[in-house]
Amino acid sequence: MPGVWPDSFKQEDFTSDSGIRGIHFSYECSDPQHPERKVTSKLRMHKYLFHNKVGRCVVISYLTPADRDSDTVHQMIRKTLILE
Repeated sequence: MPGVWPDSFKQEDFTSDSGIRGIHFSYECSDPQHPERKVTSKLRMHKYLFHNKVGRCVVISYLTPADRDSDTVHQMIRKTLILE
């Protein structure tokens, strides 16, 4: 994938407060609007993957400037994730 920083990939299992289990992975990439400014425009992509009640894969994507990544957002995703 163009602009992705290969050494930045991270993966972890997670369980939401409601018991939903899934995989969270993240990576850093250059801003596609400004690929020439790799350091000043670095972005971090997060993806939360899990299965819904009928077994289909669901993905929540969260894109943020790397220097503004927020633990609060990740906690909110894990605390509020429920299947209805």
